[in-house]
Amino acid sequence: MYVWAEKDFLKAYRWWGKRFDAEPLIATALGTGQQVLAPPYLSDRIDAVGMPGGMLALSIDATRPAAGVLFASVQRCQPTGGSQAFLECSVPRCRTAANCAQQHFGILRAFDPITLRELWNNQADSFGGAENKVYYFAKFVPPTIAHGRVFLATGSGRVLVYGRH
Repeated sequence: MYVWAEKDFLKAYRWWGKRFDAEPLIATALGTGQQVLAPPYLSDRIDAVGMPGGMLALSIDATRPAAGVLFASVQRCQPTGGSQAFLECSVPRCRTAANCAQQHFGILRAFDPITLRELWNNQADSFGGAENKVYYFAKFVPPTIAHGRVFLATGSGRVLVYGRH
């Protein structure tokens, strides 16, 4: 079972036949290995409420069970002061008001569903242009997976498409 609650880490609870494991596996970020956190709540920022957590979609091929992918759409941070730099909310520096304001931008992430190690994200994708990286996060809209592609509706009035072309 996968859960990414608001202001929390992406977690997986393993099924043991009659019950779930009490200790979750926590996702780690691409390149850094740090635990992946949804944006934190910052009481002094109206635009940093840390909600709603990650919207998840799982793709599994029954003929290749170890080849699945867990996709997550979640908010990311932009510092105050109009900086164009975006920060990963999974890093400690994002837990301050100055570094994690404007949480309305999005990121699409892909994880190994067994290890919860991040495999890819649209911000680190060297082939993706700015139009696929700078968009508003759409709350409660999970990615849609079909025919080898991932479709992501945004709050910017666009649907982004990733995968085979």
